Amino acid sequence: MKLNRIEWIDITKGIAIFLMVIGHTSIPVPLSKWIWSFHMPLFFIISGLLFNKEKYTSIKVFFKSRIRSLVIPYIVFSSIILFTRNDLSWTRWLYEGWMNGWALWFIPVLFITELFCFYLIRLNYLIIISFSIAFIGCIFCWTSIRLPYNLDVCFMAGAFYLIGFIFKDKMKELQLKRILVIAPLVTNLVLSLLLPRTDMANNACGIYPFNMLNAVIGTVSIILFSKLLVNNEYLIIFRRFYNWAGSNTIIILGLSQWINILMKDFLGNNSLPFLSIGRHILLWFFLWIISLVLNRYFPFLIGKKTK
Repeated sequence: MKLNRIEWIDITKGIAIFLMVIGHTSIPVPLSKWIWSFHMPLFFIISGLLFNKEKYTSIKVFFKSRIRSLVIPYIVFSSIILFTRNDLSWTRWLYEGWMNGWALWFIPVLFITELFCFYLIRLNYLIIISFSIAFIGCIFCWTSIRLPYNLDVCFMAGAFYLIGFIFKDKMKELQLKRILVIAPLVTNLVLSLLLPRTDMANNACGIYPFNMLNAVIGTVSIILFSKLLVNNEYLIIFRRFYNWAGSNTIIILGLSQWINILMKDFLGNNSLPFLSIGRHILLWFFLWIISLVLNRYFPFLIGKKTK
């Protein structure tokens, strides 16, 4: 079953997942702080933007759709890593999830976030609610309280999800003007250098609400740049790459770190620039091949409906 996809949203997600992969490598600290300032909040904001209140009127239907699109891929990719690596035992994974640096932490957090936001979205004063639950998340951060499956992150994630839902029409209507593309990007870059590092995986919220605001600004800058790519035929190669990446984010999130570690095991962990670039090219090539196979023959494994 082919879904009607919105190109600029796929490109936005594609840029974010590309930056996520880059952010998990050895890069200069300023670049890392910029990427981490918005790349994971962006996914929660886009998820809220895509939520269709009219389509999902029943929690049962919504729950079943998220089991298919999130929980099944989570189990599949987790099993691959658990069978091939010794980073985590099966028992500990069942009790804690991925709290040791693997990007798969994101999936159960999004799953739970979507379920409780299903109900919150039907309330009034969503702006107040979003900042209130973000504050609860900050309390967990300030008291260093962690929950299994990174569920302490769900409060901050929920705030971003609600922001995406509240301002979905505004984001869709953003018009392309050069100053609108440049201004939020520069603002985001400057603030990411001045503010503490944002790390959603560890529920490090920085200075609330400034880090939160900076994440929204960064997301807006990527959305505007994505819309620019859609309308620019000179950048068709980047447009196609990010479009593909954005429609296969679950595969990239689930397998990119695993493939990268396997390549380092076989090829060595040499940090010379040209070798590092070569590994990245190979990584994306392998991800592309895997995406072709999974989408064509095993779409149910990545949360997609069979044709």
